[in-house]
Amino acid sequence: MANFITPSLTFNNPKLEFKYEWEKGVPAQAKVQELAIMNTGPLKTTLGLKIEPPFSCSVETLTLEKDAEDTVRVEFDPSSKQDRVSDTINGKLVISHEGHPHKDIVPLSG
Repeated sequence: MANFITPSLTFNNPKLEFKYEWEKGVPAQAKVQELAIMNTGPLKTTLGLKIEPPFSCSVETLTLEKDAEDTVRVEFDPSSKQDRVSDTINGKLVISHEGHPHKDIVPLSG
């Protein structure tokens, strides 16, 4: 059995919530939030970021040195829902670590 050092990340927000209110005659605009990710683990880590529509992320991979922080843009596209009925769309940003089975998940709600 391999002996892994578990990577550790911290986020400026453990969950991202996007609020959109429909207005007649106003085109839907993407809602954007920034997510700061800090590598609090003992080693450099390369991250893979996966996200499903109607959410999107500004990068697919990110490398963070020990104690380094970077910010990614996460967007919610409300135009994917056309019926104008109030609803909540849930998703998640899944962050995997290259060479390690550990995954971090940031819940998303639009």
